[in-house]
Amino acid sequence: MSIPKQLPFIFIVLIILISLSPSHAHAQLGAIGGVGEGAAATPVTTMTGEPLFGEGKGALAAAYIYTRFTRSFDEDIEKFNSVFGTADPNRALEVSQKVYILAYGITDRFNLQLSVPTISLRVKGTNTTTGAIEEDELHGIGNTSVALKYQFARSPKLAAQVTWITPSGFEPAVSTDANRARMDLAGSFHTSLADIHIQVGYVYVGKDRADRDLSDGALANIALARFIGGSAFTAALELNCFRTGGVLDPKFDSPAQTALDISPGFRVKVKDNVDIISSVRIALINDVALGYDTSYLFMAGYSF
Repeated sequence: MSIPKQLPFIFIVLIILISLSPSHAHAQLGAIGGVGEGAAATPVTTMTGEPLFGEGKGALAAAYIYTRFTRSFDEDIEKFNSVFGTADPNRALEVSQKVYILAYGITDRFNLQLSVPTISLRVKGTNTTTGAIEEDELHGIGNTSVALKYQFARSPKLAAQVTWITPSGFEPAVSTDANRARMDLAGSFHTSLADIHIQVGYVYVGKDRADRDLSDGALANIALARFIGGSAFTAALELNCFRTGGVLDPKFDSPAQTALDISPGFRVKVKDNVDIISSVRIALINDVALGYDTSYLFMAGYSF
């Protein structure tokens, strides 16, 4: 699927910017919302040192993620700025994702996770030629990802995960058509105050179909999670950082971009095998090609 030709130039600029921005690329469900992750209190997006499931156990989950992009290199895209020039109070770009996830325990240490997103992108703005407010929407299946996670130590709890993201579908919000490979390491530590989860990762991005060399990325997350009133309710607070460009992109020589978010969230276990999860990402640093002020996530999971 291609971008409709009738879209004003401003819409095409917005879509190009989103492909260069790390703020969408680092959106993840490292712990699939904490569904089924044993005795530890788990965060929503930060990967943990826990295995997802024991041997022969797993979960099905569906997540909805809504993001309204409002900034470009920390400038308000509705106001006069260096990227768009003229101010436009009607300028907007919204991305909605529905992510369907299957996770399964191959052994009590080795887990598999498959994620398939569907993506809707809505663009709106003023046509500088006619002065009319125009909008359009794009819809499609996003890029499938397959992750293999292995817990290589139990005291302390340490795990590694390898993820392959293939350009298997139409992904308007990341329109690079490039294969991506990702390596993550995580550790989980129990304290009397909260369970602490630390994650670091590196994202390798291959050439796209236009033979462009794209920037790799690096991430670091830390999360605190605590049971409240028993194990039926978990509160979590996460700090998520992603960086791309600069030294991570020696071939393309793109500018360094940094996104730093704080993410409060919670999990409610409504039944033994049914979980409801929600969180909001609040941008603290927005020095990216296209960033947001807030992004919202809601998820439901069924463990089997």
